Amino acid sequence: MKKLKKIILVFALLLIQISFVRNVSAANITIDGNFNDWNSVSKTSINSQFYSEVAFVQQNNKLYMYAKENGTNSWEKYFSNTQPTLILNDNTEVPLVITEESSNGDNSDLEVRLQNGYTVIQGSSGKRTKNGTYMYELVVPLDD
Repeated sequence: MKKLKKIILVFALLLIQISFVRNVSAANITIDGNFNDWNSVSKTSINSQFYSEVAFVQQNNKLYMYAKENGTNSWEKYFSNTQPTLILNDNTEVPLVITEESSNGDNSDLEVRLQNGYTVIQGSSGKRTKNGTYMYELVVPLDD
């Protein structure tokens, strides 16, 4: 039950963060596993079992997400515990799930799927890389 409460807290923090997406240019963010392009983005520090900081940027009808995990072991795939729900302008809720497409050592390719039907969102992509601890970045097109 304690773990469930922590997971719910992380989801709540992610939803709060999404609702206050920073108005920062995402033009220079490239989903490549190199996180230097996130240096100018304001991040929210959180104290959770899974993450130490997260950031979101919305631009050109795309949502960019950054997360720094607490884990250092490759089997600690915290992204799989992140199932954000996007709330669109018309109040439609779109529950998502982040999955691993492939992995090679400390590097993983991620993709974003709809929870309902588990369909990959076309144009979504992500990278997870060990950089002291694990970090990941994603892009999700919001057109559909």
